[in-house]
Amino acid sequence: MKLHKLELNAFRAATQPFALSFDPSKKLTMIFGENGTGKSTIADAFTCLCTDSIGSLEDKSNVEKKFLTSANCKPADLYIRLITGQDTFSATLSSNKFVKNTSKTYPKLHHLRRSLIAQLTDATPSKRYEVLESYIDVEPILASEEGLRSLLRRLENDLGSEIRSLTAAHDTLEAQWRQEGMPGDGGWKDWADVESDKDLATEKLKAARIKAVLNAWQTLTGQWQEVQEQQRICLDARQEVADAQVNMQRIQAASQSISQDLLKMLDHADRFVGQQSELHQCPLCDQPIEKNTLANRIRQQMDGLKAYQLSVAQMDAAQKAETNANLLLQNLQSKLDDGLEALEIATSNYAGKPVSFGATAAGRLRFFQEKQTSLNAKMAQMEQEMLQSERTLNQHNLIKTQYEAILHGEAKTTELQRLLNAAKAAFLIVESTRKNYQEQELASISGEVDALYQKLHPDENIGKIRLSLKPNAKKSVDLAARFQNYESVTPQSVYSESHLDTLGICVLLALAKKQGGKDTILLLDDVVTSVDERHLDRFIALLHDLQKDFAHIVFTTHYRPWRDRYRFHRDPESQVHFVELRDWKMEDGMRLQKERTQVEELREAMASSYFDRQALAAKAGVLLENLLDFLTTTYACRLRRKPRQDYTLGELLDAVMSKLAKSLRVELLSKNAGNKFDPALPMQEVPLLPHFEELEKLAFIRNQTGAHFTPPGPEVNDADIFAFANHTLSLAQRLTCPETGAFPDCSASGAFWETRSKAIRLFPLQEPG
Repeated sequence: MKLHKLELNAFRAATQPFALSFDPSKKLTMIFGENGTGKSTIADAFTCLCTDSIGSLEDKSNVEKKFLTSANCKPADLYIRLITGQDTFSATLSSNKFVKNTSKTYPKLHHLRRSLIAQLTDATPSKRYEVLESYIDVEPILASEEGLRSLLRRLENDLGSEIRSLTAAHDTLEAQWRQEGMPGDGGWKDWADVESDKDLATEKLKAARIKAVLNAWQTLTGQWQEVQEQQRICLDARQEVADAQVNMQRIQAASQSISQDLLKMLDHADRFVGQQSELHQCPLCDQPIEKNTLANRIRQQMDGLKAYQLSVAQMDAAQKAETNANLLLQNLQSKLDDGLEALEIATSNYAGKPVSFGATAAGRLRFFQEKQTSLNAKMAQMEQEMLQSERTLNQHNLIKTQYEAILHGEAKTTELQRLLNAAKAAFLIVESTRKNYQEQELASISGEVDALYQKLHPDENIGKIRLSLKPNAKKSVDLAARFQNYESVTPQSVYSESHLDTLGICVLLALAKKQGGKDTILLLDDVVTSVDERHLDRFIALLHDLQKDFAHIVFTTHYRPWRDRYRFHRDPESQVHFVELRDWKMEDGMRLQKERTQVEELREAMASSYFDRQALAAKAGVLLENLLDFLTTTYACRLRRKPRQDYTLGELLDAVMSKLAKSLRVELLSKNAGNKFDPALPMQEVPLLPHFEELEKLAFIRNQTGAHFTPPGPEVNDADIFAFANHTLSLAQRLTCPETGAFPDCSASGAFWETRSKAIRLFPLQEPG
């Protein structure tokens, strides 16, 4: 799978449409930029498109997902699009979630971020497991394991509960057996077996019949109390009627004209007069009279009869109360008779033969009144009988219930013990299988990590990296390593920050390599921040070795020495696609700047139609310093020591010219039919001394024209400046691999230096004595 183009719009720093075209002939892409130029936006775009993560934002707390959309842009405008040699993959944003084409299989991506390195090396074992979890994913097995663990706890709890219940039932029956005097020839269990098998249907029927008689008696005595109370109420009501009648007769005797009929007539007359709108004469005698006067006279007559009216009302109320009391008494007496019949029936059932209290209601009532004392005594006797029957039944129920509980508990305990043993065996199989798998995976990863680490730190007596599960923990990973003569130490205790950084990187690279493949993109997001030149070279070589294991490797960095290793031809720049980001602005968004090597910059300056004297002299001088720095470093030339190692062009040139230049030569090899540089074929041998002799004559141009404003500077002619640049470029071309762009820095032969492509050989191997 080849990457062709990444397109962004309204995504984070892409406030304007942004497109990054990849070189399909190269599998390594370096994206260089200062902080805040958009490197993380590109990395997060790959992550959001190819995974379910939102990239670097997940490393921060309290992140608002609405800021996935660029400032001043709408979520509907956001899109991420990756065009590959196979297909086009895209994602849009809806409700803060990325929407993708579910019918497509999106490219696999391994995203290595700086925060993951810290989690691997500095974090707790549980946090370290979180980083590794996706690579040793056993979540389904852990879910099964947890399910079995829960089943074990439940079975153990159930078994304990059953054993406690069984023990309690044992103790209860044994105590009952002892309380009964330990009957039988056997133990309490034999006694319980016999007792629980007894048929107590007759005893149950007897107890039920006794209870029916006692319930009927209780109901009857309540009804009798209600009748007696109502009889007292009826007597009181009768007396109230008699008293009201005497009072009314007394009032009538005091005034012979008072009668009930007169009161009625006056009441009708009052209503009649009140209904008239006008009245000017009496309706009876036709005498002149006003309505109000007639109404007042009628009311005066009625007021005089108030006492009589009150006595009449009292009489009516007393008569109604007496009628209601008598009706209620009749109803209660009927219920009492029903109660007597119910008692009669219950008693007949208990006796097993008909029992009669009387043929009529009056006869049954007389029987009840006459026999009430003896009936009370009989009911007390029956109550004792019922209590004895209930004790017998309760004891039988207790024995039977407990005995059946024992039989059921013994069977269930046996079954639970069987299930518990099976669950324990299954749990041990699952747990041991999971641990063995994870340990094997971690061991496999550890071996790859150590192999990568040794490439970065050969002969430093560190390494033997070992990742292992923390004992007695499901999701914790320990990290151990060697340090000098100490084995299995925690690297955080003794390794430097730089060594810890490279260790974390190696772990992540090993994981990515293990789970990667030729259809996988490896993304390294600012993982290298500060490392010395020697280890940086090794890390670059390591990445070049890993490119065969992935579809593409993309690495972002703001570490300028890394970028300059390629730019100054110290590493195979021709295998890397350079992308440089310019300063970000809201109105412009993310911007690209074409990255060029020093040789390309010098060649373009020489070919330009505008002859820029100062720029040409400066670029040639910088490139020449780089070439001389490579040679003096490679051959360990003698230089006056400086604390900052900031040697001038003159100092570097003098160090080479003193002894080395006379013997320096290169052999340029040709390719065979297999497209490999072949030393068996004729080769071109080129001495480098002529270049150095010319450059020694022209070296002053670098300072006088390219670096400083000095009076002699304008006097230097253009031909000398061009010659200085041309000899520098020629020397660079002699020392730079035509395929990789790197210097000859390998000495595997032991006789010369050569480029990794084996295109150029540099002689001698050491500076002459």
